[in-house]
Amino acid sequence: MDKRILALTAMGIIFVLIFSGCMGEQKGVLPKEEVSSTIGLTAEQIRDKSIEAMDNVHSYAFDMDIKMSIEEQGMRSMDMTGNGRVDIKNKRMHSKIDVGMMGMTISTETYLIDNMQYIMLPTMGWVKNETEANIWEKENLVKSQKDLMEGIEVKLLGSENINGIDCYIIEMKPNKEEILQLFGQQMEDTSGISSAEIGEMIRSTELKEWIAKDTFLVRRSMADMQMETKGKTLNIEMTIDIYDYNKDMNIELPEEAKNAQDIEDVMKSEI
Repeated sequence: MDKRILALTAMGIIFVLIFSGCMGEQKGVLPKEEVSSTIGLTAEQIRDKSIEAMDNVHSYAFDMDIKMSIEEQGMRSMDMTGNGRVDIKNKRMHSKIDVGMMGMTISTETYLIDNMQYIMLPTMGWVKNETEANIWEKENLVKSQKDLMEGIEVKLLGSENINGIDCYIIEMKPNKEEILQLFGQQMEDTSGISSAEIGEMIRSTELKEWIAKDTFLVRRSMADMQMETKGKTLNIEMTIDIYDYNKDMNIELPEEAKNAQDIEDVMKSEI
């Protein structure tokens, strides 16, 4: 596979893990003309209240469903499903992700304790990797939600009930400059491609947030993104449900992971 295609896929994965929103009609959405009279708040007011509410979050859980397809020698697709729990206050995270591609499924499990990452890899067992000291500031879904809403124009679409909770629906359509300003450095570090080249690859991005009417916490994020290079297109559709805000997560590293090998040592032995 072409290096730029690999980079494109890597950037897509980075995007879906830190971005939110989606394109397409949703069942139960109120007609546009009913929005202002029924809801009574503007998109900007809902956004600002949500930013304030998310600032007080110290733990949460999430489920995600990601579909990626790339046109290279025919259509190739990859599905990612997973769930996780995050304790920001105590700097602990646990997630499980299943990746399906070409009729195969690969499962991984990850813990992040302070700034040490432990990963269960199918062929290597438990490995560990020391991350940056400020990893909790950069890889925080809640912080990403806040940064996104603070920097991008929003539009109120209506309301919908999500898992028994009445929510406002907010739409965002960031341009290339806004995407690169928010997450360009992370994409650049991951792919090895300059921000200018990344900007040329981005074709479209549409985002939506479902924000609880009672607490103004984000309950669902959806995204639809399209990137292109050398005539090959990467399509991404992502849904993340966020719940169990500020609950005790009780995240403990399993005994078998405590003996994890350093990932650099493992990679050297594989060469």
